[in-house]
Amino acid sequence: MKPRSPSVRRKLLYLVLAATAPLVLAITIAVVAMGFRIWRNSISSIEDRTTMLHQAVDTTLRESIVGYLTAKTETALTTIEMIERTSDHLAGNPLIDLIAQHLLSTRVARSGYIYVIDSDGHVVIHPDEETQGRVIPEIEPIKTQLEMKNGYIEYTWQNSFEPLPLPKALHMAEYSPRGWIVSATAYREEFVDLVDLSRLENLVAAYATDSTSYSVVVDRAGTFIVHPDYPGRVIQEFFDAPESERIMELLFSAPAGQVRYSWPDAVTGERHPKILVFRYMPDFDWSIATTIDMRT
Repeated sequence: MKPRSPSVRRKLLYLVLAATAPLVLAITIAVVAMGFRIWRNSISSIEDRTTMLHQAVDTTLRESIVGYLTAKTETALTTIEMIERTSDHLAGNPLIDLIAQHLLSTRVARSGYIYVIDSDGHVVIHPDEETQGRVIPEIEPIKTQLEMKNGYIEYTWQNSFEPLPLPKALHMAEYSPRGWIVSATAYREEFVDLVDLSRLENLVAAYATDSTSYSVVVDRAGTFIVHPDYPGRVIQEFFDAPESERIMELLFSAPAGQVRYSWPDAVTGERHPKILVFRYMPDFDWSIATTIDMRT
């Protein structure tokens, strides 16, 4: 018996499938490619947003720090003028000693201080006894101060009681009557103490676009300096130890990058995939990051 040949209907079905399969494949590839481009554009947009936020936060915080140190310098100048005006009976070293007593008692951040140099690079007033009295016009930051006389600079300095050089910042102002340059200086690691958190929170919130994407600021201990829902809490509360260590390592081991993780829903507790795009701020030892929900 001869095998039955395919029916006309089946032949037509084969022809239709053969004709449409490439089209279906092409459409599928196009949809996948389009989805990939949309996702890549979303990530690129988040990266741009994080970079802009990083720059805005850095500028805002530096303005706060400059403003803080400037106020300290202006207060020091006022103190010097007042002492000179009200201490006519003193002159020479006794007068300078009185000025030094007031200036060195001024608190600048946690452990910063006020110091004074003259136009020759002679250190007139300084809390470090081994620096006090030295003439060091060729040493930074004194060299730059003698050139600028007024303004803000960042530098590295090591006092005799410190084991290694530390990054610092200062604001200086000239006290013309004596040819002095008066400076308020702070260790840059202490800048976090000078931050106006409400201003920082408002700045970060201004970069929010929708409920599925928001920005956060995290310190090296894992504390959310800024978070729309959990300010003051730590990353370690939301992940097990290995995962929190992995995330923290990524956030603080590179100047910029991405972290994939799963985050618990605030209502259901169910975890869903997210990406954190971050940039590191070395002066504050913070990581500024923006999240994107991978389900969107």
